[in-house]
Amino acid sequence: EHQVLQTFQAVAPLAWSMKGILQAALTIRALGSAESSAPSWLDEFDGSGLDTSIWDSGSWLGGWNGEFHFYTGEPSNRSANVIVEDGKLYIQPDLTSNYRPGGGTPLGWQAVLGCGRTGPSQLRDKSFCPDPSDTPSFALSTSDEQSSEHGRCAVPWDHDKCNQTSGICVATSSHVPWRKGGNCTSHEVLPPVTSASMRTRRSFKFGRLEVRARLPKGDWLWPAIWLLPEESKYGGWPTSGEIDMMESRGNEKNGCGPWQGRAGFGSTLHFGPDYAHNAMLHTHTESHLASGEDLSEDFHTFGLEWGPEGLWTYLDTPNHTVLSVPFPANSSFWERGSKWEMVCFERVDGKCTFWQPRWPAWHMNSTEKIQDPWTDHADVPSAAPFDQMFFLQLNVAVGGVGGFFPDLLCKHKPWSNRNRNASRGDFLSDFENWWPTWGGDVENTERGANRSAALAVEWVRYWEPDSKPDSKPSTLEIVV
Repeated sequence: EHQVLQTFQAVAPLAWSMKGILQAALTIRALGSAESSAPSWLDEFDGSGLDTSIWDSGSWLGGWNGEFHFYTGEPSNRSANVIVEDGKLYIQPDLTSNYRPGGGTPLGWQAVLGCGRTGPSQLRDKSFCPDPSDTPSFALSTSDEQSSEHGRCAVPWDHDKCNQTSGICVATSSHVPWRKGGNCTSHEVLPPVTSASMRTRRSFKFGRLEVRARLPKGDWLWPAIWLLPEESKYGGWPTSGEIDMMESRGNEKNGCGPWQGRAGFGSTLHFGPDYAHNAMLHTHTESHLASGEDLSEDFHTFGLEWGPEGLWTYLDTPNHTVLSVPFPANSSFWERGSKWEMVCFERVDGKCTFWQPRWPAWHMNSTEKIQDPWTDHADVPSAAPFDQMFFLQLNVAVGGVGGFFPDLLCKHKPWSNRNRNASRGDFLSDFENWWPTWGGDVENTERGANRSAALAVEWVRYWEPDSKPDSKPSTLEIVV
């Protein structure tokens, strides 16, 4: 590790002096024998169902970015959103109208829409509400004392994620529903899509992690392979960190801008002293195949190499680096977020193709009441907050108003990020356009979406730091 850091420290100033477009060679030690290093942990999904000793999943309604999904956890609807067949895991989105409480009859459109409405086409008239008294509630249990045919809410501290009502009158832009009987321009709907979010029961610190996956095809799908800290040692999000190996969109290749569709993806580290100071743009890189091939057409390996000397993500082989974040021993993430720097925004085949400037996310000498949350409390000060145990999470989200689907860039987007309350209804009013891209039949919705709309996973493999396969060369060219 010392040789790696010395090499980086020697060449980094040269890179900056050449306007940030030179490449630095990081000398990386050999990692052992591939033939003798089986994964320390793996799941190849070769059983008849999901191994719940390895994976856990939870239920909640919507998301913190205003997403449009209902994540179904065990035992509700397990067969529809988490499927293991033919040696693959499928995280399969479906319609909430197809959701079967307790495995019984489908919930149906009327419960999703409220107001006496019976189909999504009726949402085109936002004021249409033939029965204002029809306001069905949907509740997940929040304690052992409660029972619910829909299962247990995984986030009981957030009431809105555990209990929602359709058919109620809402304002155009306010985040608070209007009182019934007041003037309104739309009526609430339940999250119109079901999906799943899964996490590993075990956690990881350093080593190599690989996920062999095929990305989903379908407008407004948001697949992710990412890691979150097991314990928030340094504070709430993003202070204790987040590692995004892959985030993508199910839209066509350029559906939300150049390569902002299912042919491309981004890889990111989130960190900052508080929610308002997330320096993720300093550690974000996007990538795609040089061939331009759609990542939903075949399986690809999304990898993470992580140690006290740095963190790298890659596509298919370690030589095809995506995100490259060295951890110099004489620096820290507190310093990284406070500086101006040039970063690589896009890499293809491991080579940077587009540089961008990044301005400080905070100032160390600022009058703002922010402090370094990491250095004095870290196990590895140069790596903190990425020096703790993280668990792997797999999910397919849908839509949202947090900016991942930008209003000005996404083609034919039916909702506005500026109108949170009306966004679900606007999304669902365009059902006849986006549902067929999921392989769904508008005339026979109970058939559900096609497997092509699922995040399909062939395997997940992890190597401990001292047992990683030898697939990275002794000298690897990484843009810094």
